Amino acid sequence: MNRLLLLAVLYTISVPASAIYKCKTGTQITYSDTECTNATVIKTDDTFSAEAAGDARQRLATDKAELNRLTRERNKNEAIEDRAQKKFASAAASKRKQCAGLEQHRQWAEEDAANAPMKSIENAKRKARRAAEKYTLACGK
Repeated sequence: MNRLLLLAVLYTISVPASAIYKCKTGTQITYSDTECTNATVIKTDDTFSAEAAGDARQRLATDKAELNRLTRERNKNEAIEDRAQKKFASAAASKRKQCAGLEQHRQWAEEDAANAPMKSIENAKRKARRAAEKYTLACGK
């Protein structure tokens, strides 16, 4: 029995107001669900005509189509950007690999020049200088 009484009280509290009253006191305007002096009742019925409902459905369909178009366009642009980034990353990796190989050849040529016999030292130095120039030209270091 207590539960039933509690449910009845909760129901009366949670039921939305059937009317909203606009109360004016001087320059202040307040809105309330209880009537006050000089109150104006604000209609809260959310009824739409069949024509308005049809227009709303048409706008909704148009908005959904536009949303789908924009989503497809965004996905397409993101895919293009992803491909460009992958291409750039691949080119950068290739450049690093090329520079590492040229650096290694430059170091080997310098070692060969340092360990070359007197007879071929000029050729080894020229080879080392050219390897260094090729590395600098390709890698900018």
